[in-house]
Amino acid sequence: MYKTDAVAILLATYQGERYLRAQLDSLLGQSEAGWKVFAHDDGSKDGTAAILREYAARDPERFCLIEGAGTGGAKNNFLFLTGQVEASYYMYCDQDDVWLPDKVEVTLRAMKELEREQGRDRPCLVHTELKVVDASLREICPRLSEYQGIEPGKLTLGRLLAQNTVTGCTMMINRALRNAMTACAEPEAIRMHDWWAALIAMRFGALRFLPEATILYRQHGNNSVGAQRAKGLGGLLKKALDTRAIRESIQATRVQAQAFARAFDLPESDLIAQYGHLGSLSRLKRLRFCRENGIEKTGTLRNLGFRFYG
Repeated sequence: MYKTDAVAILLATYQGERYLRAQLDSLLGQSEAGWKVFAHDDGSKDGTAAILREYAARDPERFCLIEGAGTGGAKNNFLFLTGQVEASYYMYCDQDDVWLPDKVEVTLRAMKELEREQGRDRPCLVHTELKVVDASLREICPRLSEYQGIEPGKLTLGRLLAQNTVTGCTMMINRALRNAMTACAEPEAIRMHDWWAALIAMRFGALRFLPEATILYRQHGNNSVGAQRAKGLGGLLKKALDTRAIRESIQATRVQAQAFARAFDLPESDLIAQYGHLGSLSRLKRLRFCRENGIEKTGTLRNLGFRFYG
């Protein structure tokens, strides 16, 4: 177990040598000095691990490389890192973005304000807007929410069960949320680490969205997840009619909800537990349940597929 009094920046890498130095240098340019990077590489065959070792050797007070076997993907890598470090606050860092100079400072200030309101013993999460850029950092769209057609500032538990609008690389969580995140014995059921964290904060604590961009969100074709643009009517309608993908996606959200209910011993009457077993009801009852509990996705066409096949 690694411990730090600074903000723990958890960096998950894989085959990232092309953009990694720019990301690490953007961390070094932060206006807030109280942070330390904990990185774990997932078995890269390029020069990623060597770059991490170089920065750790040059500045061991800032960079720590956690050795270990590959975890099998970004989600598992971030969950692994979350369990390896003890800190008061945690941030999640992708290998190919660029952090704006005040990212840590702005997010930490908002987190401390949220903790003063909620108490440090409650799970708290702060996330921000992102600026979407191309591989050369040229602006594609000033706001990810506009690019994707989502509304992260209007998040409710009902919406979060169906669709995640919390982007992990903008996220800061407190220790109470980190401790709760490690309680799940079924990581395979978790859709993504940021979605899981958001569910915990929404159910047991609090979330705060900052509408200002704190990161250049680089899109280069090889992103582990990446931003999917809200397309024109034809493109959205095509996705809405992809019945197999929609059904699989909806079922995965229910499996996640079931795992959440088990992890936190929720009663059967809890909204999350009920959503997890929604598939056992008739379509009419499912539609009524979702309508009464505000379970929906952002956008008319997204909801067309969700309501018809969910």
